[in-house]
Amino acid sequence: MSEPNTPDSQSPHHVLLPIFPLTDVVLFPGMVLPLHIFEPRYQALMADILPSTKSFGITLAESDEVVASSYPNPEEIRDPEQLHEEEEPVFIRRVKTARVGTIAQVVEHEPLEGGKMNIITVGTDRFVIETIENSGETPYLKAYVTPFTDIIEQTPTDLAQIKRLQEAFTELIRLNNKLQGIDLTIKPLDEPVSLSFQVAQFLKGNPHLQQELLELDSTGVRLRKEEEYLGLVNQKLAAWTQIEAAFEGVEGLSDEDTPRRNPYDNPDAPDS
Repeated sequence: MSEPNTPDSQSPHHVLLPIFPLTDVVLFPGMVLPLHIFEPRYQALMADILPSTKSFGITLAESDEVVASSYPNPEEIRDPEQLHEEEEPVFIRRVKTARVGTIAQVVEHEPLEGGKMNIITVGTDRFVIETIENSGETPYLKAYVTPFTDIIEQTPTDLAQIKRLQEAFTELIRLNNKLQGIDLTIKPLDEPVSLSFQVAQFLKGNPHLQQELLELDSTGVRLRKEEEYLGLVNQKLAAWTQIEAAFEGVEGLSDEDTPRRNPYDNPDAPDS
């Protein structure tokens, strides 16, 4: 991916978008993401967008911390609650975020006491951040963004590959249900791009992999990486279902004593 450029504000390809960096959360197009809005800066963001576009960008936050500095740089976003005009150094909030994100459309919102709210969002299109808008007019981050889409493949997507990924995803859901004691039903999508995003959204607990998948501009490569990853995950989960089955019915053993594993853990990580 090329280095960010300073955008021409008159260009139709550059859009000024409010940005909501989230820790350990990656949103994909077509997927649903519920959020609880409680921080004042994001309450302000909602107040600005709900009467109009109802859209904002979600990115993976690489860091989000309050620091002391006398010389804010373009990546540092001022938080009004942390500013002390009479003091030096000034407290500022530094936000570092991934460059590729997804536009979230608010489809439902529930106001709560104190300006808080619950919202339901749906991912629409991916974007890439070209430059941060740093006027300081808002307590939340804004950036000039451009569209980010998959390239047009020269060869059609392998139908056998799609079927294999659908089967692997179905198996992942089955094993997840067994380990978690739930009854979740998700039907794999048929359209290749949508399927690739559906599978990627489900890989919670591995946000860096999700971000890598989000940043790919090839549907075929994304599908192949997901097939490889699900193969490893399903092997691990199948082994853990056997371990749990071996512990079932053991006299004096409670559910708390039965080994558990997060089904979204990195399959390359050693068992604890």
